[in-house]
Amino acid sequence: MPEGPEVWILSQAINLYNTKFNTFAYGKHLVIQDELDGVDIFIDWSFGLTGKVKIDDDRIKKVNSGAIYGEQDMYCSKDQLLQGYGVNWLSATEEELQNVVTKWVGLKRVLGGLLLDQSQICGIGVAWGSEILHRVGLKPDVKAFEQDLSGLVKGLIEVRNEITALYSSELTKSEDVKDFINSWFHNLYKIRVMNVYKKGTQVKVSGRTWWV
Repeated sequence: MPEGPEVWILSQAINLYNTKFNTFAYGKHLVIQDELDGVDIFIDWSFGLTGKVKIDDDRIKKVNSGAIYGEQDMYCSKDQLLQGYGVNWLSATEEELQNVVTKWVGLKRVLGGLLLDQSQICGIGVAWGSEILHRVGLKPDVKAFEQDLSGLVKGLIEVRNEITALYSSELTKSEDVKDFINSWFHNLYKIRVMNVYKKGTQVKVSGRTWWV
């Protein structure tokens, strides 16, 4: 499933390929800013487990392949688009992330559920969530108030910086940006470096499979 970093590099590649495409990533969503009858509109694509993109010289298309391919919505303003979403993991400042995590310290919710709650921090799924928690020695199936969250913000920032640097390097090395975009879904799964996801021990949290 494409999470925040995967959608972020897709946006970077699309904007590099053709400057007439004005896109940005927010969490797991790719947002295409366009104009309709002289009014700005925001087209919001989520990719679920299997959604892909295809681009040619004059258009970009969402490919709804597989069983769970995400949704497409349109909004009239950026505020309307972002309503209900928390801070963006890929661009949030340390202070913004700390403000969220500080609110979790006394909560009786399991930490994995909090990390997946897109109204808190937007862009993290079980793959990168597993890596983040593994990095700082926290457990997704243990309640937040029972753990020391003092290192969580550092983990959030370290993991995002490492993976965005890796993805940026792959995009820079690519000789064909169009091919990078069209091959995005498969290629990023091949290059992303993970230490625990699908390598450690499985833990079920609210019906989702985490790795520790």
